[in-house]
Amino acid sequence: AENSIKPLVLFIKLLVPKYYGSMNGIRGQSTYFGGNYWSYWEAGIYVGIMPLLLSLYYLFRRKKGKAWLFGALGLFSLWFSMGKYGGLYYILYHLLPPLQKFRNPPRFSAFFVLTFSVLTGFAIDYIRKADRQILKGFLRILGALLLFALALEIYLRMGGTPSDYREMLYHGVRLKAVNVFLLVSLLSFLLFFAFYKTGNELYFSLIPLLIAFDLYIFGHDFPLGERDPTMYYDRNKLPAYVRNDGDVYRLNIRKDGYLYLPRNAGPIVGYEIIDGYEVLKLDRYIKFYMNALPALKFDLLNVKYRLNVDLARKAMEIVKNESYLPRAFLVREARSVDFEEALRGIKEGDFDYRSVALVESLGTERKTYSDSGTVEVLEKWDQGGVFSVSVPDSAFLVISEVWYPEWKVLLDGKETRFYPVDLTLLGVEVPPGKHRVELKFVPKSFYKGLKFTLLTLVVSVLLLLVSLKRERKRGS
Repeated sequence: AENSIKPLVLFIKLLVPKYYGSMNGIRGQSTYFGGNYWSYWEAGIYVGIMPLLLSLYYLFRRKKGKAWLFGALGLFSLWFSMGKYGGLYYILYHLLPPLQKFRNPPRFSAFFVLTFSVLTGFAIDYIRKADRQILKGFLRILGALLLFALALEIYLRMGGTPSDYREMLYHGVRLKAVNVFLLVSLLSFLLFFAFYKTGNELYFSLIPLLIAFDLYIFGHDFPLGERDPTMYYDRNKLPAYVRNDGDVYRLNIRKDGYLYLPRNAGPIVGYEIIDGYEVLKLDRYIKFYMNALPALKFDLLNVKYRLNVDLARKAMEIVKNESYLPRAFLVREARSVDFEEALRGIKEGDFDYRSVALVESLGTERKTYSDSGTVEVLEKWDQGGVFSVSVPDSAFLVISEVWYPEWKVLLDGKETRFYPVDLTLLGVEVPPGKHRVELKFVPKSFYKGLKFTLLTLVVSVLLLLVSLKRERKRGS
């Protein structure tokens, strides 16, 4: 339930999105004081003042119809995004196990933004054709909103200026956000009042421009800051001997709380870093990462360069790990273990991990193999690789990739069985001779989702064509 939104905070963010500051508030520096810094964008729920009021008013006036399909989904996702503060998330979390694979309930507010954007289109069309009584009702709502914005402005100004610098900064941030809220509320009221009084379509046609203006104020600098990302994630910070090394290897950039590069820098700077993307914590890998002895961990994970911290000199440097193992290597013995035994083995390091593999579901207590062959990396990409293996006798190949059931291992083009090795790596038996071993990541969930998406797209197009055909018949 990380970043769950309190109902009051949600209400404020729907009307005054930067009431709690922003990540690039002053000269690109953060003035956000609404919780964890990432909650600023995770809970960035804002559709604009006019779209929000138009949609809600339309739903209120139209008690039934297709609009309520969008309205119900939007309001449901808004309630769900409250997480632990709304109650609904707790119930569904326990009733629907797949939800336990997700985090950050506010992300579900994307459905609210989508559905209310569609509702805004329905509402604009409805209001444009409505009678004066309906227009008057909406004008009253805009008037009430303007009074609320004015009262909030007066409250902040009459409250005085705090003496503490931090509070003074936050006070200024709130006041600036409320100023924008008041301005947009005033423009919305004046524009709609002019349309109500004159019935001139020109005033109504300006409503989309006002909405665009409102969203521009909120979002034009949303992802911007003073820091240049190419400098922040500077791959040239790594030593030249690392940058010029064309081998297949990984890096360790963290030690005892010290970081050589920023968090999650690996995919950006183009290096494989053993921290990976930190929010993605696979069970086997995180247990291996947190429990394995340092030397065993670095060697088995193909860490050719690691971080060294010299506290006396207050310096950090990337040094070569002389004992690292290649991305794929042969062992002379495979021992059959279960998960707990593998975990204990990498904790205690009571086996020669360079020549012995702890293999789960092996079938026999232990097997011996030839380790006198050669292994060469032919190709390597993010979702797999190709290896050339030449061995005189049966061999066991250990591949330094995180074991996951949706890998596919092809031996000379034919799918073959692979095993969990040393808790988190994977291994495959190779017969005598020269072979091509290909590793592919084929996520069944992705392709299943792709099929459902394509099916939904086809059905949607067919329904649209049927709808258009019926409209033509009615017109004729």
